[in-house]
Amino acid sequence: MESNYRPNSCRGLIFTGVSTYYGAKVAQDQLDQSRKTTDEESRAQASRVYMWSEPSKNYTYATNGVFANRSLDPVTILDLAFTTFGIDNKTGKSYDELHDVIVIHPIQPCSSFTITPPDIIRGDGERYSAENTYVDLLLIYFRDTNGKQWVRAGDGKLSPVEGNFGIADFKKMLGHRLDAFKQVNDVKQPDVMNPKGKPLEDCAAGS
Repeated sequence: MESNYRPNSCRGLIFTGVSTYYGAKVAQDQLDQSRKTTDEESRAQASRVYMWSEPSKNYTYATNGVFANRSLDPVTILDLAFTTFGIDNKTGKSYDELHDVIVIHPIQPCSSFTITPPDIIRGDGERYSAENTYVDLLLIYFRDTNGKQWVRAGDGKLSPVEGNFGIADFKKMLGHRLDAFKQVNDVKQPDVMNPKGKPLEDCAAGS
């Protein structure tokens, strides 16, 4: 009886199977590396977008809010949240309010803008005093040049956003801080909320 066993054929099948396995593994590794590279490139611009609060240069009891786009591409601010605490010089009444605004115009590459107390309208329609008001930036929700959305929190944490960043997400990030403030300020902000950025130096080197 003739045997059906053919050593060369079996070795060929084994070799083909091993080659297919390693070929698939290499392809998956390349895909994973490509995704990682894409994610890193996507995060590169967002990681160069910052915000902070700093002491006023002119007044001891006041702070300003600063936003900086140190990337080499424009970004669009979808939502900017900050709080203000100040004293009315005439009445001595204190104000502590949450401001939730949209900056319509894109922020140009390598630029920054500053929010000072007099730029902000209080809930009663008056402006805050320059010498005794604290501006504290809490959160910035923005879109990079590739259309991807991000949130930068006041503590510096940067997170990607899938879909829309709604009020539930807003409260989840800032709820414990929002409770300390009396009201949400729905008063329309002046043009300073759509500011023309000032150029920054050495963006490429500092990014």
